[in-house]
Amino acid sequence: MKVGIKVGLKGDSLADIAATGPDFVEVWYHSGKINEYNDFLPAVAKTGTEIGLHFWGALPDATLANLAYPDNSVIEETYTLVQKTIDVAAQYKCWYVNIHPGAAR
Repeated sequence: MKVGIKVGLKGDSLADIAATGPDFVEVWYHSGKINEYNDFLPAVAKTGTEIGLHFWGALPDATLANLAYPDNSVIEETYTLVQKTIDVAAQYKCWYVNIHPGAAR
């Protein structure tokens, strides 16, 4: 078993990683704000800790990303965000991308 913590784009995340020395870090990853991670993800990768990304996000119209919503445009835009997230995960050699399908409302 690997013991880890979940972090995100908050000021104390890197300090939390340094203080706890986890085996694993899961990053709460907003796929609609990819550029906001340009400094954070390299800093996490430098720690040598294994990384996973927890996908979430919003479409340009602020609709939450959702693979289960009965609207093909929402699903297609969500696929695009998922693919972008997978591409970022590959760049940083992440161990996984956690994707919840969302909920039909």
